[in-house]
Amino acid sequence: MDAKKIQILLSTLKTGSFLKAADSLGYTPSGLTHMMDSLEKDIGITILKRGRFGICLTPEGEKLLPLFEDFAAAEQKIRNEVRSLQSRRQEIIRIGAYASVARNWLPSLLSGFYLEHPKVSIETVVLGREELYNALKKREVDMIFACSGTECKHEFVSLAKDYYRAVLPLGYPTAQETI
Repeated sequence: MDAKKIQILLSTLKTGSFLKAADSLGYTPSGLTHMMDSLEKDIGITILKRGRFGICLTPEGEKLLPLFEDFAAAEQKIRNEVRSLQSRRQEIIRIGAYASVARNWLPSLLSGFYLEHPKVSIETVVLGREELYNALKKREVDMIFACSGTECKHEFVSLAKDYYRAVLPLGYPTAQETI
């Protein structure tokens, strides 16, 4: 059963004629007639009486009318919910990061972001290096904070240079200046 045909049926019933409904909906009267014939063929029941003075429901159509109205309302509710979900999905940024980055860097970075974009939600996922690359590849996250590596073919933007230092106990036997 086609939801569009049900909507047109309900609009046609409100006007009482194919001519008026066609005019308001932007169809030809013959196009609407054909659509209603197709609906009746789909369900296997004649639901409209056609006459010189317009259209009205058959007894079977009267019984089905509340169900058609419920169907149209449910279809509209689904459309509204889908629109809502689509707009919300666009307002969520999913970030993958190492635990240290999520704990030490992201809070200060995101606090400034939230001030400029209060309607955007951030979802943070804490993962290891390989898992971060895989999550980005599978589009489970929109961006990652990670070390660049050969396994990941995405563009990296360097945010900081990490200098590694070895801390050794006093008197540690080594002949080298650097390790």
